[in-house]
Amino acid sequence: MKTVWKFPLTGVESIITMPAKAKIVSAAIKDKTMVLWAEVDTEAPLDDRTFVVKGTGHRLNDLEFYVATIQDPPFVWHIYEVGHP
Repeated sequence: MKTVWKFPLTGVESIITMPAKAKIVSAAIKDKTMVLWAEVDTEAPLDDRTFVVKGTGHRLNDLEFYVATIQDPPFVWHIYEVGHP
């Protein structure tokens, strides 16, 4: 079955277990926690994926792929996935 699940980001780097090939569709702050929402296939095997939070001006590397931006005045945070384009 295909549905949308919410995944909290636990810090600057978060390893999140989610169904394989989950598609990130949004990110925001909910109840003071950064979260990602993803379309998932509930019957797919689970996969560990790593996400990092970067501030504007922070250094990026070639293995980080853009996912979303969260505005948290006065800050703006950028979410990247490590090693998963």
